[in-house]
Amino acid sequence: MGCRDRQIALADAGGLCYPLPANDGNESKLLSGKRYLFWRAATIGLAILAGAYGAALHLRDLALTRAEINLRNLGHAIAGQTEATMAGIEFALKGVRERIEANPLQTPESLTTILTSERANVPFLRSMTLIGADGIMRFLANLPMPSPPSDFNDRAWFMDVRDNPGRHFRIGEPVKSRVTGLWLVPLILRLDDRRGQFAGTLVGALDPAFFEKKFMDFNLGPGAAIALQRKDSMLLARQPFDETTIGQVFPKGPIYQAVKDGADGFVRATSAIDGQKRLISGTHVGTYPLYVAISVTEDAALAGWRVQGAIVGLAAFLLLLLVAVLTRSSLHLQAEAEARQETVRRLDETVRELSESERVLQQAQDVADLGYYVYDVETDRWTSSPILDRIFGIDADYPRDAQGWIDLVAPENRPAMRDYLTHLLATKAGFDREYEIVRKADGARRWVHGLGRLEGGAPGQPLRLLGTVRDITLAREREDEIRRSNAELEQFAYIASHDLREPLRTISSFVALLERRYADRLDAEGRDFIRFAKDGAERLDHLVLDLLDYSRIGRSAQPLAPVALAEIVAAARQNLAEPLIQAGVQLIVADDLPILRARKDEMVRLFQNLIDNAIKYRAADRPCRIEIRARREANVWRIEVADTGIGIKTEYFGRIFRIFQRLHPIDAYGGGSGIGLAICDKIVKSHGGRIGVESDGANGTTFFFTLPAAD
Repeated sequence: MGCRDRQIALADAGGLCYPLPANDGNESKLLSGKRYLFWRAATIGLAILAGAYGAALHLRDLALTRAEINLRNLGHAIAGQTEATMAGIEFALKGVRERIEANPLQTPESLTTILTSERANVPFLRSMTLIGADGIMRFLANLPMPSPPSDFNDRAWFMDVRDNPGRHFRIGEPVKSRVTGLWLVPLILRLDDRRGQFAGTLVGALDPAFFEKKFMDFNLGPGAAIALQRKDSMLLARQPFDETTIGQVFPKGPIYQAVKDGADGFVRATSAIDGQKRLISGTHVGTYPLYVAISVTEDAALAGWRVQGAIVGLAAFLLLLLVAVLTRSSLHLQAEAEARQETVRRLDETVRELSESERVLQQAQDVADLGYYVYDVETDRWTSSPILDRIFGIDADYPRDAQGWIDLVAPENRPAMRDYLTHLLATKAGFDREYEIVRKADGARRWVHGLGRLEGGAPGQPLRLLGTVRDITLAREREDEIRRSNAELEQFAYIASHDLREPLRTISSFVALLERRYADRLDAEGRDFIRFAKDGAERLDHLVLDLLDYSRIGRSAQPLAPVALAEIVAAARQNLAEPLIQAGVQLIVADDLPILRARKDEMVRLFQNLIDNAIKYRAADRPCRIEIRARREANVWRIEVADTGIGIKTEYFGRIFRIFQRLHPIDAYGGGSGIGLAICDKIVKSHGGRIGVESDGANGTTFFFTLPAAD
């Protein structure tokens, strides 16, 4: 047969012989080899399953992280829109209040005109209502007056405003209108008479559906929800709409605990509304007592991950199938042990390479339209997604190390970026920065916003930076457009304020003429009317002058030049000589005031306003003492104007530098337009500095501002 003795030969159709082991002890070796192959195959299968499971968990965490980033970014966008809406309403209501309180004896026709015209400037208000101190509706803009007029004495927000003095902007609980029967959110300002007593309320009725329509524009998909809530957890508006939730105060759950102390928050918790497990982001609405809660269900956030998990599972199944086929072939080809072992070795390498490729591929998945990167600190290498490569204008051959990243930054910003990265790695802080780049493909300059976080770093774990990059060039251009628009508005304010003085002078002249010719023919009430008209015209003239001064800040043709602050203070002191003497003020000026680059006329106005403010708000029970001093801090000078006056409470620090913000009734402490400190703020900012205030609320105030050092 052509085969050796002591072998059992099996011939195939071609006459070839395949030797089989004889019963001389080789059978036991064959059985031992089968057990070895079985356990080896089982080990490989378990490794594949463990790798697939680990990859699936990592992808799940990555999907949740992407959802968190998206929710936080969306929360800031919606909070910004909401803040702008509230600011517009507050500005309109305060404008109406100023006009009403400045002339409380207006006719019903003029009041209706005021309410109607101001309401037209904020079309998202359903109506604007004037309610008297007795709780009865007096005037209603945009809707017909009910008959008889509505009584608001039972409204909680009316009782709160009536019983708790305060000039601040208030947001009431949602109620159904007694005029239209529709839901509205009352936005309230208190009205006071000249004695500071309660004189009624001014109410803007905001339709909750306005926010619900705005929220619909973001189209978060099924299972998502956006809610606008007060800081006491009362719900004002929600998308999708649910009438049963409007005005409801929900239990102070995890998201409330996360945002109650003033910081934005993010939690994963069960919703109190629908009982679903959700990812919830809470974002504060500027300085208003509101926050925006945006949530998506975990199922929706993990929808993409399930597809990826299915791909990983399919890959693992194919690998397991391949291992099974190879192992079965190896069992039938025991004689080819060496070839079989080589095949298994190559299979192990293939499994490891496939697992690594799968892991890197899944990490590089782009989030929405964001470029994605992973930087390994130990190897100084980073990988990136195609979107990130397109943003930076780089190809596959571009060097992906730390220096390569620095080279993408605009040349003038590279030292600062290098320092920032060094600080980030030293402190394990997150990456959050806007910076300008120069695209390698075409040399175009673009602005990008980078976000990232460090992970790992424990013994045996690599330290990696994972993050996203977004092109924000268009947003920056829009910001420039807004700045140009603001400049045009300032020019308009200057022209309008200038032209307003002519009719004011005419009014004042004719009122004075009326007083000279007819004062002896009028009764006491008529003379009071003339006095009210004169006072109103004078206040309005002062207000127009202050507006003119405010609009001129930063528009002076006078260039920045070295000026001695001692001379500036001396000029301001000379301008205020009479008020200083009348108030018995002790003004102390330090001898070491610096020389700074500034515009002299604006600096004189700055010190004059701060000194005049200290005189105006001096305490009645102690001498008035004002001290001006300075000290060097790094590359800036800190200038302080400290007084012994009545002080300012901490909760008002954020308001006093805004235009038209007064903390006292108009006829208290000598009146005022509410523009003086806003002018100070604008002067300091136009010189590249910042202004602030320190006070314990009762024992004096220190206003401070910083200006760049001249050296």
